[in-house]
Amino acid sequence: MRISINQECCTGCGVCVSYCPDAFRFDRKGKVVVRYWDVPVNIEQDCKEASEICPGEAIDIVLLS
Repeated sequence: MRISINQECCTGCGVCVSYCPDAFRFDRKGKVVVRYWDVPVNIEQDCKEASEICPGEAIDIVLLS
């Protein structure tokens, strides 16, 4: 699984950072960024749930086969 943040849609509210700090963080400019290009298996479910609750629908997930 890979995740990315669409900065144009991101509201910067930090719900994803609060929900899954292992995958998301704020950068020095206050923008949300991802910690991993390839998400560790043990946090995939948290990333999916963070994507579902994101108010800006800014989290893009690509499932790898």
